[in-house]
Amino acid sequence: MPLQRTVSLAPLVRAAQQAGLPFESSPTGRWIRLAGQQGVAYVVQDAWGEGCLLMDVDRHDGSRTEHFLKVEPAVQAAARRAGLLPAVSFAEAG
Repeated sequence: MPLQRTVSLAPLVRAAQQAGLPFESSPTGRWIRLAGQQGVAYVVQDAWGEGCLLMDVDRHDGSRTEHFLKVEPAVQAAARRAGLLPAVSFAEAG
C-alpha cells in the first residue's frame, strides 16, 4: 500500500487564501506578493520563527517595511497597503 502524504500549506499562503486575496507566492510559500491599485506589497516569513516582514514597494508615498509577530495581521496590512482591502480606522478596530 503506497504511503499517503499530507500536504500542508505554508502559513502565508493559507492566510491569503482564507482572506480571499489574489496573490502570488514562492514555490515554498516563504513569501507572498499582493498587487493592487496602490502598489505592491510582499510578506516574507521570518527565517527564525513565526513572524513576518512586510515590505511595500511601488507606492506613490514611498516604500516601507514593518515586522509582525503573526501571519494574519501581516497579510491584512499588506492587502490594505496594496489597495486590496479598505483601510481600518482606529475607531473601527476598537
